[in-house]
Amino acid sequence: MGSAGWLPVTEESPCHVCGKSDWCSFSADGKKAICRRKDGGAGVRRTDKSGQDYWLHELNGHRELILSEEVWQQDGEVPQKAGPQTLDQVYGALLDALALSPAHLQDLHRRGLTEACIKRCGYRTLPLKGREELARTLVEHFGAEVCSRVPGLYENEAGRFSIAGSAGMLVPVRDIEGRIVALKIRADEAGEGSKYTCSKYTYLSSTKYGGPGPGSQVHVPLHDELDLSVVRLTEGELKSEVATALTGTLTVSMPGVSSWRPALEVARSLGSGVVHLAFDADAKHNEQVARALRESYRTLKERGFEVVLETWPRERGKGIDDLLASGHEPTLLVGEDVHAAVNEIVAEATGVWQILKNAVRATELMAIEFPEPRWIVPGIIPEGTTILAGKPKMGKSWLALGTSVAVAGGGVALGTKRVERGAVLYLALEDNPRRLQSRLKKLLPGGAAPEGLELATGWPRLGDGGLEALEAWLNTHPDARLVVIDTLAKFRAGQTGKNLYKEDYEAVEPLVELAAHHNVAILIVHHLRKLGADDPLDQVSGSMGLTGGADGALVLNRERGRADAYLYVTGRDIEEEKELALSWDSTTPPGRSPGMPRSIATPVRGRRSRGAFARWVNRRVRRR
Repeated sequence: MGSAGWLPVTEESPCHVCGKSDWCSFSADGKKAICRRKDGGAGVRRTDKSGQDYWLHELNGHRELILSEEVWQQDGEVPQKAGPQTLDQVYGALLDALALSPAHLQDLHRRGLTEACIKRCGYRTLPLKGREELARTLVEHFGAEVCSRVPGLYENEAGRFSIAGSAGMLVPVRDIEGRIVALKIRADEAGEGSKYTCSKYTYLSSTKYGGPGPGSQVHVPLHDELDLSVVRLTEGELKSEVATALTGTLTVSMPGVSSWRPALEVARSLGSGVVHLAFDADAKHNEQVARALRESYRTLKERGFEVVLETWPRERGKGIDDLLASGHEPTLLVGEDVHAAVNEIVAEATGVWQILKNAVRATELMAIEFPEPRWIVPGIIPEGTTILAGKPKMGKSWLALGTSVAVAGGGVALGTKRVERGAVLYLALEDNPRRLQSRLKKLLPGGAAPEGLELATGWPRLGDGGLEALEAWLNTHPDARLVVIDTLAKFRAGQTGKNLYKEDYEAVEPLVELAAHHNVAILIVHHLRKLGADDPLDQVSGSMGLTGGADGALVLNRERGRADAYLYVTGRDIEEEKELALSWDSTTPPGRSPGMPRSIATPVRGRRSRGAFARWVNRRVRRR
């Protein structure tokens, strides 16, 4: 175990947060996890002794703040890592005993490095075979006690020292004095079935075998003859070597995008006054990179550095090394241009940019020519979602079904409103096929049912495939104009009662989006409260989440046994709320059905206010 109570993640047990199999860890009791890539929305951000950010997560649901010193305190069983001078000597001896394969040499040439630069940097190839022999030579020269404190060297079960890590190219990691303080492995492509499955770049480490780890090391390329007044910061040791060689500007490598703080200390120690930031071109699409860019820029400005931002199109290369190797140069931004560019990158990476695009200038809005609202029933039911609420057995389902027949056949709705023809889906979720057929016969005495009307007495609920089924129906009926859900209680998901407003709003919100996407009307049949109210909308059963979430509302008030009724009409596309007088037909003349509105009048003479309408309703409630 590498650190007290903490285990490294593996392929079999990846990070609980980012899902990766390296760099992160979890506690031995399985109650906590440390992710070094992202917070996952619930992590506590910390910084370890090397200046690297990480996020502490509770896996048992109870947050306990743990200091970074407590997390990374070494226990007595783990050998202390050797000092930089010793590491430089041991790693140097290891590199001297290795060669560089032709394939790795060719790859370095492809990146733009010369023979002299490759030799000077000390790249080598670490093979799979012969590791015990290499380790034995190092132990004979430096001693077992020293080698046990060098990350990457470990004593195996047979009691012999060996070298950890997968096969690949070794990249020396140097400190500001040029000493090799760590080795990075650029892993070769693992063949099928290979047990050496790991990230592309990993440190040579002994933590898996109870030995020390390398920590997070800033890489500073050799810079004896370079002007140090200007430095560049990027991520990746090999990337920094290529950028240094091709531009002549010392390029310091951060051990990770979240570990930029130690790199800033290197710039200060070198006496640099100008710092170029060369983060990868995918920063606009990687929130972690974008946030690290913003924080490093702010800190550099606070410490008095002049900051230059290097940018380039993604198609010219992800990293600064790819860009330079292809013969191109970055665009240099300075001053306020850096501030604006950094904010833009963060906004786009975090999704804020898309949110900001939703804002429109008033002058632009006034210049847009919008089409008139599409009316399914002129002046009463526009496209969008409308709640039709009434008391039980008072005609709301008859009104909805009659409107559906009229729209499907291109006839007249509510006695006087001529409607445009279109496909209609009627969900009669409180009826059975026999009763539904009986109602249609009364609505269509001697006439044929319209081809455009489809009916269903069973439908999945919202959350159980109901919304997806509606979407599928609308996709197969491009001429659709109306969907009726009768009733909401039979369609919505189950309620917990913990937050009525939220549950009511969420019951209609997806229907609002569906109606807007397909430019149709969705009429939702619902009930009224038993008691009256001053505001007609307050009569609708449930919270204000229903009427507030829907685009419009129709409140039907009718006294049982009476022919007259009032329909209160309001909505986002209703310029002036109104009350319409309905006359109910009880004599059933040809072409009419019992309980159906025979005619609908213009707004009531003198136009009742909401209060007047409520008083009319309350008078009838008190008569009972």
